[in-house]
Amino acid sequence: EKKNLLQFYAEKICEAEENTARDFAKRWCDWEGSLVKYRPSERHEPDPDFDPLVMAKVEAHYFRNNSFFETDNWILENLAPLQKAMESKTLKIDIIHSRYDMVTSYRNAWELSQALPLANMETLYDAGHAGSDAPMTQAILRNINNR
Repeated sequence: EKKNLLQFYAEKICEAEENTARDFAKRWCDWEGSLVKYRPSERHEPDPDFDPLVMAKVEAHYFRNNSFFETDNWILENLAPLQKAMESKTLKIDIIHSRYDMVTSYRNAWELSQALPLANMETLYDAGHAGSDAPMTQAILRNINNR
């Protein structure tokens, strides 16, 4: 039976015996860690309480269930409440995205910004997906402090 890679890993992480599940969870987290940072070689010391199996199981659960969205375009299809709140100035939306984000497509962020014309979109050219990349952290804090 052919499976996609995501299904294969999700099964190993969620359904295999613990040692196998832990081995696949570590591989999952290492792979993800190599994608989220702009410079993957700049790794920090891991948290001694971090359990790759817990993280991988949660993520696999979300991926197996399409992140609990009813459709692939659910966010874009359900923007009316956000648009109304932005028009009444009760909500401000800042979209911060990096051209080097290997996790979330830049196209998705661009489409969201076009669907929410009152939103501010900031493009970073020296960060990845991780909030711990210094330029991403700075952009997030700048937007929080400018409220």
